[in-house]
Amino acid sequence: MKLTACPLDCFDSCVIDYSQNSIKPFKDDLHTGKFLCSHMNHFEATQRLEKPTFMGEEVSMEEALNILTKILKDSEANKTLYFKGHANMGEMQNITKEFFREFEAVNAKGSICAGSGDKAIELGRGSNYTLPLDAIKSSEVVVLWGRNPHDTNSHILPLLKNKKIIVIDPRVTTSAQNADLHIQIKPLGDLVLALLLARFAVVYDQEDKEFLKEFTQDSEDFFDLTQNIRIKQALFEIDATLPQIGEFLDLVKHKKTVFLVGTGVQRHIDGVAAFRAIDSLAATLGLFGKDGCGVGYLSNPQVGIKSAFKEFKNNTTKANVNFSEYETVFIQGANPLSQLPNSLKVTKDIQKCENVIYFGTFENETSKVATLVIPAKHFLEKNDIRFSYGSERVTILNKLKESNIGISEYDLTLHLCEKFDYKINSEKYYLNYFKEHIQEYKRVKKTQYTKAIPYEDGFDTASGKFEFLDEIDFEHDFSWGMNLIYAKSKNSLNSQFKREQFAYINANHGWDNGEEVILESKYGTLKIVLKHDNTLRPDTLLLYSGTPGANNLTNSKVSYEANSAVYQGIKINILRIIND
Repeated sequence: MKLTACPLDCFDSCVIDYSQNSIKPFKDDLHTGKFLCSHMNHFEATQRLEKPTFMGEEVSMEEALNILTKILKDSEANKTLYFKGHANMGEMQNITKEFFREFEAVNAKGSICAGSGDKAIELGRGSNYTLPLDAIKSSEVVVLWGRNPHDTNSHILPLLKNKKIIVIDPRVTTSAQNADLHIQIKPLGDLVLALLLARFAVVYDQEDKEFLKEFTQDSEDFFDLTQNIRIKQALFEIDATLPQIGEFLDLVKHKKTVFLVGTGVQRHIDGVAAFRAIDSLAATLGLFGKDGCGVGYLSNPQVGIKSAFKEFKNNTTKANVNFSEYETVFIQGANPLSQLPNSLKVTKDIQKCENVIYFGTFENETSKVATLVIPAKHFLEKNDIRFSYGSERVTILNKLKESNIGISEYDLTLHLCEKFDYKINSEKYYLNYFKEHIQEYKRVKKTQYTKAIPYEDGFDTASGKFEFLDEIDFEHDFSWGMNLIYAKSKNSLNSQFKREQFAYINANHGWDNGEEVILESKYGTLKIVLKHDNTLRPDTLLLYSGTPGANNLTNSKVSYEANSAVYQGIKINILRIIND
């Protein structure tokens, strides 16, 4: 049997059977089961980059590597930027760091996706342990807070059957349509809602007093913070009601409850505070350290494992990096011209770079403007290992086919290290390094540091206790206006695969279905066709991540504390196109 695993940037990390020389689900796997997502089902049908190019002309791989070597030898380290994305989640994708760290290039550090939530968890819990799948399975109530697993995490859907489902989301998602309670709050209302729920949990005597006393610090200060919220005004601003607050608390009362939180709740300027408020609500209810309880997010699956790759000495913030400051930019597995906020500025800045090197699998906006394009091998053509941010699983990616297309990350790095006389370990060394931290339990590979019940013995903060949100700097504008919702699509994975082409709006606005308009924000414009979607709030406009030009409308601001990208909180005007 020829087994490997899906490397895509997704919660699921499914096991793949390639025995018939085609990608199929490994049906004996406990998690993958009988189906793969649409992305992986069409992976081999997606056109890939096959030939290296330099200045738009096709060259051999040998020529491309020699050109890359010369560019780097002629480049100053402090004028060279290393920008790596997460199109492939395999650990061996990080091997290129070994060369560029030794070269002393500047590293684009941080997250454009989940950084604020991760920072919030670190501040409150000390470490971001994975919520085990068994916790979801054992739960009685699941709160989907800004998360729609039908589109982004479909393999957990069987675990949600026969449970009470609460959805908190500005959209009427597929999950919301079948929920026991859907609170369709205004965009950015998560922080206020979490504070209100915690406040009324205490009013209704639903706080877990024993847990608070033994495992938390300064809970009284957090409860005092919740008192600062003016209830009537807050409910009006976020478009929630007291009966909804009461129904939420009735549904979770004395029930094993898990929160599954999406990235949207923390992708704004106050993203850290919003996520900490949700975590603090969970702590108020005593939902940590117990079977069938917890808060699931994008976890750090390598808690307890020291990285095999050394840290960079020189770093800049990825979310608002200024490409114009660099002469040479090496971009791997990323499409910053599409996915970074304020893409009009990003495009303008990157045009000032003398050398733009793109190393990846698929053509995109960034590869089209690159000076040098080097195709990468895809996951079936190399050995790797991946940790999942959506479960405790570790999966092995076995090389299952030979190909003359592209070059692996290790072989490219080995070439550069040899040309620059840098030391590098063997590929087998790095693979074994990670495998040494793996153990198998009930047919599932996990790290040695996986906890069956995270935080059962306390937290990893300096105090050893959960630390509550203690202050807020609230700046959100809930006044009437068209709010941009920037969400994940079931058809594309950011700018990979079948990308969305439309903007979605409630039909009540009076715009024609299929009408081409101009969307306008403070930061740019986008000509696009509107489609009606009556599941949307009337004060929202939906763009899916990966829609060409979507980030013309977003800004280069970064969140407080985490320096993470800000995509939410943008006000949109819709302009009619007048034809002469």
